[in-house]
Amino acid sequence: MFVFSKGLSNQVASEMTLKLQVLGKCVILNTDSNIMQELSGHSDSTSVVILFSMSGSTPELISAAERASMMGARIISITCAPPELPLNKIAHIKIQGYSHRNRSFTRVDVTSRLPLYVISRILIDYLIIQHQQEEARKMAREQAKSNRNYHV
Repeated sequence: MFVFSKGLSNQVASEMTLKLQVLGKCVILNTDSNIMQELSGHSDSTSVVILFSMSGSTPELISAAERASMMGARIISITCAPPELPLNKIAHIKIQGYSHRNRSFTRVDVTSRLPLYVISRILIDYLIIQHQQEEARKMAREQAKSNRNYHV
């Protein structure tokens, strides 16, 4: 699994990557444009590429998503951008958060990444629940097997 981001969205991507790793997932985070291109070229049909972008129009992320998609990877975009923007058009799964259009800073995008954090948190919570349920099923199978062996 690859997680790509640029700018202030790196913090969200970094936190999600760490939590996925704690859950035992093999995840690589990258924020360098050149390395994103290299890694996306090594993806295949077993790869998942998660891209964090407020705008949905970051050229480096779009390029990496296009390349990974051509290699057969599943693309997940987590943005605050309308569905018609480039990154969302490429993605197989599009998750869109809310972003207001009023900008206090006009020359740089320092908009709050709170919507991306909320989406990330919901996804991680979901995966934790799935992990716990799988662990419970595994323990139940082991207990049932142990009980069968004991009665033989």
